[in-house]
Amino acid sequence: YNSALSNTNEIVRISSQSFTGKHAGGTSKIAKDGLLTPSCKIDNFEYDDLKILHLDIEGHELPALKGGVKTINKHRPLVLIEDIENACENFLIKMDYKKIALIPLINIYAPVEKPNYQTFINEMSFIVHKL
Repeated sequence: YNSALSNTNEIVRISSQSFTGKHAGGTSKIAKDGLLTPSCKIDNFEYDDLKILHLDIEGHELPALKGGVKTINKHRPLVLIEDIENACENFLIKMDYKKIALIPLINIYAPVEKPNYQTFINEMSFIVHKL
């Protein structure tokens, strides 16, 4: 089932062709041209106990976060996010998150009120660059 995470529930276009005309695979993204695909919010789903939210969705991470505000505030998960443009940091800081570590290309944010997440990251120090 194809779907896109966003801040709206609507039909969007997903471009799945690279500039060479071949299938873009994991680099498909929301664009002006492409296949019609439903978008949905993280808040549309029910979670019993959400501990980690990992987003790597080709530049559409901020809209996806905005579509998950209620869920993020309720569960306060560790957020792992590819944010090459640094578009999400201010949003997460306003939600009382702090960047605590880095995996190559993935920023790791934790809610400021959960210092135990820092301990968890410290235990993974063989793959993580701590900040």
